[in-house]
Amino acid sequence: MERKSRHWYWKILAIAGIIILAFVPIAYVSGFATWYADHVYPRIQAVLGRATGWFPFALGEVLMYVVAVYVAVTVIILIVFGILALVRRCKRGKAAKAEPKQSESVDAENEEEPASVAQAAPANLEAPAVQAAPAAPEAPAKRRSRFLPIYMKVFLACVVIGLWLYVFNWWIPYHDYVLSAKTHKKEFTFEEIFYAHNELAKQINAACLAIERDADGKIIYPGRDEAWKTVVRAMQSVSGEYVRLKGYYPMPKVAMCSDVLEWMNIGGYTYPYTLELTYNKYINNLYFYNLLAHEAAHHKGYYKENEAMFLSFYACRASDDPLMVMGGLWDVYWRVYDALSAANEDLDKQGFRASEEQNAYFNSHYVEILPQVYDDFYGAREEAQEAYEEDDHPLEEYRETAEQAADVGWDTQAELIGEFSYDGVLQLVLEYYAGQMTDEDYFLGGK
Repeated sequence: MERKSRHWYWKILAIAGIIILAFVPIAYVSGFATWYADHVYPRIQAVLGRATGWFPFALGEVLMYVVAVYVAVTVIILIVFGILALVRRCKRGKAAKAEPKQSESVDAENEEEPASVAQAAPANLEAPAVQAAPAAPEAPAKRRSRFLPIYMKVFLACVVIGLWLYVFNWWIPYHDYVLSAKTHKKEFTFEEIFYAHNELAKQINAACLAIERDADGKIIYPGRDEAWKTVVRAMQSVSGEYVRLKGYYPMPKVAMCSDVLEWMNIGGYTYPYTLELTYNKYINNLYFYNLLAHEAAHHKGYYKENEAMFLSFYACRASDDPLMVMGGLWDVYWRVYDALSAANEDLDKQGFRASEEQNAYFNSHYVEILPQVYDDFYGAREEAQEAYEEDDHPLEEYRETAEQAADVGWDTQAELIGEFSYDGVLQLVLEYYAGQMTDEDYFLGGK
């Protein structure tokens, strides 16, 4: 029975391993990842997202800590058992050297014993009944020899399960290019960047004026559960174009290590193994909308950072809540603003001199951000800082280490994923606004 169970264990692991190895390269096949992300992944997301949603805490975060401890314990166990194996090997070597001397002394004693001593037992006497000796307790070495194979089998099974979830929950959907494939322009004219800047500034200003405020002019923020409902409503409102965004969204959970995330400049995280959305509780209330829309896009299978950022912008732009509009467009606005400044410098380097008519168009159409917008974002950051200072942070002594690790991590990520990093959202946003322009908007003749 034990041999049969061992046979099935290795058979299941071998089949799972072959499937995993097969689907890693298949994800690169043109069109497959898109088909999978549109038809298979949503079913996984609906089932697993609902299942882990029952947990009141971030199961993915807990599992992350458990795995870290499990790996550390496994390393320690392997070291200990390796040392014990060396010790037993040394003892066996010493015993093997001493054995020939003992056998020689026994042979000498046998030779000295006279032959007459040995007498036959009387024929009429019965031999005494021999009773079976009680079973000896299992030797510690034997227990150790059983423990390690069983432990390593469990460890190997966990590794295979983790790889399975990684490939089918993240790896394949990540290789979907449904959104990035829509971009064709690689360079944008000054007018196109100028147009995007102004459209963003207009929406941010209009949203700022429509926000509900108290008697002192401060923003009246809803609870975060209500804010999340606004995010879900906005994401679903654009699902006509991006069908994967429709359907169920689990409630996001507060990260247990929010202070560490704060030091590492991480606002939130979506765990692909459990399909849970988590966020750093110290993020400010205006950034909440942008961040959670971004994580919601990840949850729906848009794992590239540039695509998730674009869908966050796209949903925030379409929201019926001015708080979400203003908060959600702010990050993208500054990326476009920086691009506009760089484009203006390029024109200067090229020796371009605008005509009076062109300068008049620029001056009359340039949209400034309202001072109230800056005040609102400053106030939101100040409130978030106060909330952070009210809590105790027992790991504060490791803050500098966390910040240094974050700097390395962010730079490494940007290098690895290239155009699909956060900065890549600029390409998608400019492409979107360029499609809305008319001939009149190309006032420099740069179309």
